[in-house]
Amino acid sequence: MITLKMVIRPNRQKADGTWPVNLRISYQRKSSYIATPYFVTKAQINKAFEIKDRFLQYQVDEDLNKARKEVSISFEKLADMNTAQIGEYLSNFLYSKAKERINFFEFAAHHISRMEENNQASRGNYGISVRKLKAYIGHDDLSFNDISVTFLSNFDAWLKKNGVGTRGRALYLSNMRAIFNAAIREYNDEDNDIIKIAKNPFKRFSLPKVEAPEKRALSLEKIKKLIAYQPKKETVQFAKDVYLLSFYLVGMNSVDLYQVAKISEGRITYKRAKTRTVRADGAEISIKLEPEVMPIIEKYRDKEGERVFNFHYRYTTAAGFNSAVNEYLKDIGDEIGVEELDFYSARHTWATLFVNECEGSESEAAFCLNHVSEHKVTSGYIKKDFARIDRANRKVIELLK
Repeated sequence: MITLKMVIRPNRQKADGTWPVNLRISYQRKSSYIATPYFVTKAQINKAFEIKDRFLQYQVDEDLNKARKEVSISFEKLADMNTAQIGEYLSNFLYSKAKERINFFEFAAHHISRMEENNQASRGNYGISVRKLKAYIGHDDLSFNDISVTFLSNFDAWLKKNGVGTRGRALYLSNMRAIFNAAIREYNDEDNDIIKIAKNPFKRFSLPKVEAPEKRALSLEKIKKLIAYQPKKETVQFAKDVYLLSFYLVGMNSVDLYQVAKISEGRITYKRAKTRTVRADGAEISIKLEPEVMPIIEKYRDKEGERVFNFHYRYTTAAGFNSAVNEYLKDIGDEIGVEELDFYSARHTWATLFVNECEGSESEAAFCLNHVSEHKVTSGYIKKDFARIDRANRKVIELLK
């Protein structure tokens, strides 16, 4: 009897941290394994190395059922083969170069679900992008192999015709590209000659060109005005406090302020939500708490100790928190003469003051802001010295005196 099972072998972990899913063929007390197009991360399996990702489990079960059915139908032909020969036969049957209809919208839903699990702030924009695409084609039956350069050009033209500006079109199409690339990484295995998504039209399609955004940084004079401003409304005071909290913490993003879990030894150490899932170092950064920030920290401390700040009691999501702060900041902007003041300008302001007023280098500013190093290989050898950020931050804060 030929038995088949999808397995993950613990000792076969790849350099990128994933494990391949293999189809094991057992026959006459011998076993062979064949490659499948599936790979799993630690988050997708349990301690017994069994798949717990429902979407992936569905795909794997579908292949396993196809293989079992083929073995049942062709048993007389397979009975005289050894396990390696049966494996080759099933590999050709399941994973030939023939194009497979992989539904874009089903994978997109799975991709966005992963983003939600990782609390990635941009997941909302991805959902909007997918809904725009669905509105364009009028149904949800779209294969990756149906998407061509012409398809993308027509979609872009439709967006423009329906009043979407250049920045919005570029955003929707770049999100679509990110989903497409994620699917290629998941389904294609060039090492084993498994190509389920045969083409990538984004290699030949140019996204709409977006003009460089206007610099959001406040001048030294304006940030001093913001600090001196005394709001009459509690909500506006809240927005001012959160803005300065970010500024004093070297441009800490709102989602990280919302999620950060603890303070230890006079420092806030966290992994930046925007990039922690795509960087080898987890985008970790540690900021020393300067005296100027402590009154704000104490004002919004989470008394229950679940997180550092109590923002999650005020707002159910990080996106809602960010939206509220931006709304209230407009009042401050009107008072100090800054049009459309927003939360993210705190980050821009810190960096601009460090470079222009403290004469810091752009590369040092990038390090302080936890951006990816231009020298990826070299940075992988060097242990991070967060004291560099402490010294830079102190220089910037001293400018405000």
